[in-house]
Amino acid sequence: MTDLDATFKLNTRGFPVIAVGVSNLWRQFHLVCILLVSDLKQTQWEHAIRSMLDMYVTVTDEQVHISYVMMDADTAQRSDFESITVQCLDVESQPKYMMCFFHVMKNVKKRITYLSESKKRIGFRHIYRIHYARDGVEKKQCTKEAIADWNKDCDLKEFGSYFLEQWLTGRFWQRVETPMGMAKTNSPVENFNGQFKQ
Repeated sequence: MTDLDATFKLNTRGFPVIAVGVSNLWRQFHLVCILLVSDLKQTQWEHAIRSMLDMYVTVTDEQVHISYVMMDADTAQRSDFESITVQCLDVESQPKYMMCFFHVMKNVKKRITYLSESKKRIGFRHIYRIHYARDGVEKKQCTKEAIADWNKDCDLKEFGSYFLEQWLTGRFWQRVETPMGMAKTNSPVENFNGQFKQ
C-alpha cells in the first residue's frame, strides 16, 4: 500500500511537506520520501510525484508497481497522481485509489449536521457496518441494508443518496476494498505526520 499525505505544520514558514511511504501487512509504515514544496498546486504535485517515481527507478533499476494508493479527498492531489501514473506505469498496473475511514467520517459529520441525533446514529451504524465488512459480498449486503433503511425516512433518504454517490460509487473511500491485513481505518502516513507535529 502506498500512502501519500501533505501537512503544513512541520516547518516555521508553513510550506507544505509531502510524505510518501509504504505500509505492509504488519501495518508498519516505511517512509519512502519527504518532499518540501512551495504550495500544493498541480505543478508542484506533478513534479513531486514524478521525482519520487523517477528516483525509485534510478535506485532500484526496476519498474514501479503500485497496487493501492491511500490519500486524502483532495481532488487535485488525486488527479495529479493519476495523470503521472498513467504516464509512468504500465496500463495494466494502474493503482486502486482509497481514502482512510477517518476522512470519510470527518466529511460525513460535516454533511449531516441537520439530522437529529437518533437519525445520525442510524446513518453511522450502517457506515460502520459497511466499513467493517470482511469481504465484497458482506459489503454489498451491508450497503443494500443501509440504503433500504435510509430510504424509509425522508431525511435519511437524502443522506443515503449523498453517501451512495459520494462514498460508495464515487472516486473516494474504496479503503473498504483493501486486502485483508492492511490498515483500513487510518492512513499510516497520518500517524507518521502526527509524530512530527508533537
